[in-house]
Amino acid sequence: MTQENFETIVHTADGFSKILRKKLSNGHANHPETLIASAARMSGTLLFRSFSHNLDEHEPGVKIPSEQADINTPKLVNLMLNSLKQLGHMIDKEALASADVTTALARLSLLETQELLDPWYMALCEKSNLTLYQGALSAATTVGLLIHECRDSLIVDAGCAIAIYGFNEAARTTPRRLAASLRSDTRMEATIDDTSRDKEDDNKKPWYQIW
Repeated sequence: MTQENFETIVHTADGFSKILRKKLSNGHANHPETLIASAARMSGTLLFRSFSHNLDEHEPGVKIPSEQADINTPKLVNLMLNSLKQLGHMIDKEALASADVTTALARLSLLETQELLDPWYMALCEKSNLTLYQGALSAATTVGLLIHECRDSLIVDAGCAIAIYGFNEAARTTPRRLAASLRSDTRMEATIDDTSRDKEDDNKKPWYQIW
């Protein structure tokens, strides 16, 4: 990964965080389980869309076996944990592996999350010139940042467990059709411009290293 790509991924992670806060502003953004589950699900969704699956063969919401998900989802988890480590949190991976936690407490389903956020995530990936796979990596670092920000309302280990379930859930479930959710919206373009504005600040330092 080049330094330029790294910096783009970091800045885009901040942009995803702003999108989540804005689009979940009807109260869900103040509900940590929904915020973290939504962030993880969207990272997993971008990862799924980067695979070679033929989406026309499956209805949205159908779970499908995926060797690509088996290989790549742990990378999202590791990025989340690495960002948390650099924010001062040491996570017990063995405890997470045995945690009986899902995204059930989220106030949005996976498909509802995608319907709300797909257009914004795809638009920011395009604006940042990231591939879907790179977007998934960027979105995974966003998850770590949000878990850190929610630590007073939700213990970090619980946030991680919710996120891991969300990564795996979305990376193995057929997402909504993009044609049904993406749309041209000048308000969206203005918001995406706002989320990208920090990238133009040459004096801003990345708050973590991805690897």
